Amino acid sequence: MSILRKIFSKRRQFCFATGFQSKVLLGLQNIEEAQAQIFQMLRSLTSASKAAEEEDLEEILSGPADTVEELEQLCNRLTDHSFKKQMTCYLTSLGGRNIGDTIRRMLRKVGTNALWSN
Repeated sequence: MSILRKIFSKRRQFCFATGFQSKVLLGLQNIEEAQAQIFQMLRSLTSASKAAEEEDLEEILSGPADTVEELEQLCNRLTDHSFKKQMTCYLTSLGGRNIGDTIRRMLRKVGTNALWSN
């Protein structure tokens, strides 16, 4: 094969790869935009439901428990199925970056540092 043919052949392959790459990059850009829209919708949905849950739970949970007795009272209230369901929904909605962060957020809502240090 002549050198001219090799160069021409490689140039066609490069043009094809560039066209293919641009199609892939355009597709990725569309996916990223769609994903951003989905995340925005998800955030608005979770913030609306979280606000409603927090309002409901504020009536039930006045604040973190300060003493062991308050924590025992809260545990006794968990025998009520509807309260248990509301509490579970609320605590799971707190979320976190990882499991440790999620547990710390839950513990802060349920009890104070003074309670947990006992």
